[in-house]
Amino acid sequence: MEKTRKEFINTIQLLYKEFCKACGSTESVEGFASFLVNKSLVTDKTINRFLIVEKYPETLIKNLGIKKLAIWDLEEVVPLKETSIRAIIKDFAVEFVHKNRIDS
Repeated sequence: MEKTRKEFINTIQLLYKEFCKACGSTESVEGFASFLVNKSLVTDKTINRFLIVEKYPETLIKNLGIKKLAIWDLEEVVPLKETSIRAIIKDFAVEFVHKNRIDS
């Protein structure tokens, strides 16, 4: 599978470079992230889950450890209800941990 992942990386980089060249835009991290979203390689469901998992710890600290307040704040970030946010925090916290799935 690692070979396939490397092929994906090479292919998506090439496509992004060609896209930037055709549009006359400069390559950037923000541009690459937008490219992935616009190519539908990153779904809205994944975006919501990622944002919740990433922002929950800092939001919890900001709200003095009060989970309900942190979740209410997250409702302002993602278009999901409290119950969905709670389920994502419970079920997906380990999904977005950095894993070395490709040897550099």
